Amino acid sequence: MEGRLYRTDGSPRGTAPVGLDFEVKRAWVFGERLVLVGSEDTDDDGYDDEARIYLSDGTAAGTRPLATGALREVCTAHGAGGRLYFTASAPDPDDGWLGGLYVFDGADETVTKLLSLDRYHHCYDDELIAVGERAFLHWEARLWRTEGTRDSTQLVVPSTLTTAASVAGPLGVLGSQLYFLASLRDEDYTGETFLYRTNGTSLGTVPMAAVGNVHYDDTPPGFTAVGGRLFFRASDREHGDELWVTDGTTAGTRLVADLAPGAASSRPLPLGSAGGRFYFMADDGEHGIEPWSTDGTTAGTAMVADLAPGGFSSWPSDVRAAGDRLFFGADDGRSGSEPWALPLVSEP
Repeated sequence: MEGRLYRTDGSPRGTAPVGLDFEVKRAWVFGERLVLVGSEDTDDDGYDDEARIYLSDGTAAGTRPLATGALREVCTAHGAGGRLYFTASAPDPDDGWLGGLYVFDGADETVTKLLSLDRYHHCYDDELIAVGERAFLHWEARLWRTEGTRDSTQLVVPSTLTTAASVAGPLGVLGSQLYFLASLRDEDYTGETFLYRTNGTSLGTVPMAAVGNVHYDDTPPGFTAVGGRLFFRASDREHGDELWVTDGTTAGTRLVADLAPGAASSRPLPLGSAGGRFYFMADDGEHGIEPWSTDGTTAGTAMVADLAPGGFSSWPSDVRAAGDRLFFGADDGRSGSEPWALPLVSEP
């Protein structure tokens, strides 16, 4: 999001701009307050070169900047245990700018730099997620954990390894555990990909199951939690790039269905969940990219509809449940991209 901040009570009369004197570039919820990022072009060259973080109660009078020091860009933020963690880049006196992981303590309202990242840091490298009182940072194929102090900010290394595996984000949370995919590769880029779970400690970071042997060139899509299970995408030479599921146990981690048979890939992408089912789009090699749903079993996995008949693709998006219906966007090849609805069948 980017632009002016509005507040509303749900009615036209009750919708109005907050009246801030800066443009909001990013925003996150932190407890009962908002975290806002504003930026400024300080040298009038047409490019924003200074960022500020604000805490807001949703009013202009209740919006104030945090004492973070000079920042060039704020990347992402996540709250955990009364603290706000964020990654940002700050001017470096030696050369350019330097990335870092920071924490804002809501109790004493101090900002501390926990970890230095790379020079000329770019925001697309960062992912922050919280599990209980701990925050985890996925950055440059590595996983870090912190509890808000420099001493507690450490690299998460699986107990089965002497160095960290190559972590392929995004990350997933199930219960009190964090899940991620990690590739163990040699110099020829061959090796296996494992599903790991961690509580943030070395002894508590263990491989759950081998889920592939093809290294990801691109970041795979994220985990989706549905009814005590995590759905995710993994790739191997036998089945290609397909949908997998885990209930947090080794025995409960498996391929859901080989939608594009053999080594071909259906390349599933998450759409959402409703009624205890996971909805995703995939290409089975026959019908194009269409909406599918699953209850986590092979028998319970089916295409919702072939909206663009034959090998054409409807490119479904934005699944939302309302009442007893499921709404989503799709293009049937005749009407353009339009909203669609289907009856919602809940799990028995």
